[in-house]
Amino acid sequence: MKVSVYVRQTNSGKRSYEKANPKTKYPLGTTFVLRYGNPQKWETIITQEPVPCDVKHAFTRAKIKEAELETHAAYEEEFPQAVKPAKRQEVDVVIELYLQDCATTLRAKSVQGKK
Repeated sequence: MKVSVYVRQTNSGKRSYEKANPKTKYPLGTTFVLRYGNPQKWETIITQEPVPCDVKHAFTRAKIKEAELETHAAYEEEFPQAVKPAKRQEVDVVIELYLQDCATTLRAKSVQGKK
């Protein structure tokens, strides 16, 4: 999956995004954002160090994110998730399941009272 790097700019209180160029020098304090996925997901790059994020760091983070997404996609293909049952079921079906469960776990006299 392709991960793109954008620069978030604020113009009179409104944010706009511009695709980052790896050869351009951006001023300190520039906010870099990663864009990926379908539907689009935006992720702001936050650094833990006192040094702000620069272009090189942003593009490195984009490559790392790309690798994470590819690894996750490969894992999902290899080990598909179990199919979850529908959240809602018909009342008759649920009652039958309940009575079957009662028949296996409760005494016969108790089951007669449930019917």
